[in-house]
Amino acid sequence: MRSGRRGVASVVLALFAGLLLAMTDVTAAVADQSKSKTRATTIRMGVLKQTDSQFVIKSGRTTYRITGRDLSPWVGKKVKVTGTMIRTEKGRVLEVTKIEEAKRSR
Repeated sequence: MRSGRRGVASVVLALFAGLLLAMTDVTAAVADQSKSKTRATTIRMGVLKQTDSQFVIKSGRTTYRITGRDLSPWVGKKVKVTGTMIRTEKGRVLEVTKIEEAKRSR
C-alpha cells in the first residue's frame, strides 16, 4: 500500500513542478509585453536647444531631454524628432532614432 501512495505523491509532485514552470513562462511573457509597451515610438516637434551637457526640445509646455546621436547641427532649428521614450531616475528621456527639420506650414 505504501508504494501506491509514493506513486501518487510522485505524480502530484510532478504536476506541481509542471504548473510552476508553466506559471514562470507566462510571467516572463507578460513582462516582455509590458516592456514593449513602454518603449513605443514617440514623435515630438519643437526647437532643439543645448544646455550645459545635454540637448532638449521644447514642445508646447513640456521640455524633453533627448539623446542618441550628435544633435549639434540641429541646435536652434525647429525639428521633428522620432525616438523611444525612456524613463530614468532623472525623468523621461527621448532616445532619438530619427531627426529632421520640421516642415513649415503654409
